[in-house]
Amino acid sequence: MSGFTIQYELKDAGVKGKGIFTLEDIPYGKKVWGLVDGNHSIYRSEKELRERINGLSLDETRHLLNHIWGDDNNKYILECYDDAEYVNHSSNSNLVCASQLEPPIDDMNSCWAGRDIKKGEELTDNYSNYCVPCWYIDICKEFNVETSKDVYERYS
Repeated sequence: MSGFTIQYELKDAGVKGKGIFTLEDIPYGKKVWGLVDGNHSIYRSEKELRERINGLSLDETRHLLNHIWGDDNNKYILECYDDAEYVNHSSNSNLVCASQLEPPIDDMNSCWAGRDIKKGEELTDNYSNYCVPCWYIDICKEFNVETSKDVYERYS
C-alpha cells in the first residue's frame, strides 16, 4: 500500500538513479507522503536490522541499506515498501517534514510540500533532516554503502 497522496511516476533521475516525479501541481503545505499500515517496517536495533538482511544477497542488502533512513530523533531506521525509497536528496528540496511547515504540524512520519511544486518536478528531500543511529552507520560501512548522512555531505 502506497503512502503517496499525489499522482506521480517513477523514472530515471540521471546520476541519482530513479526518482519520483509529480504528475500534478502540488500546493505548499499539502501532505505528499506518509506512513500507512502495511507500507513500512521499523528497526529499533542493530539486531533487528541484521535479522532483516540475513539471507539477502549482497546486492539486495546494499539496495536495502541505501534506501532506508533514520527518524528525526535517532531512535530507529525506517524501511518503506512503496516508492518513497526513491525520493532523492537535494539541499534545495521541495519536500519538508511537518515541523518545518508554518505553522508546524505534529505528524513526524510524513513529507509535505515545502513550497508550490509544479507538475513534472522531481520530489526531493533534504537528507540532513534525518538522524541515523551509530549501529546503522556501522552496518553500512561493513557493506560499503552510503548512509543518508553520507549522501547529504557529498551532494551539499
